[in-house]
Amino acid sequence: MGQAERDIAQEIFVPYNCRSFLINALSTPLSDRRAPRLLFHEGLMRRLWPEVLDEERNPPADPTPITAAVNFLWSVRRKAISERVPTYSTPVDRAFQRHPWLTDVERILA
Repeated sequence: MGQAERDIAQEIFVPYNCRSFLINALSTPLSDRRAPRLLFHEGLMRRLWPEVLDEERNPPADPTPITAAVNFLWSVRRKAISERVPTYSTPVDRAFQRHPWLTDVERILA
């Protein structure tokens, strides 16, 4: 969903939509922008909205029974979607299945 599709009464700040910010952000050392330290991002949050640093950033190590069940159902769903058996194995097989006249060798050679 783009910014134009959101509610106009909600204040939105997108720092990545500013060329000077991008130039300055990309000029910081890569080690300050990468996990696990993320010094650049923490500094940006501390400057713009320090209260957000009081919240947990990662989920707890031990999931609750509800989150474990939801995660299990999502993994089953992902496996079911990704393991669909194709009807035809290759594009060539699909072409021959859709156009059986391609396999009529006697007619082709005559």
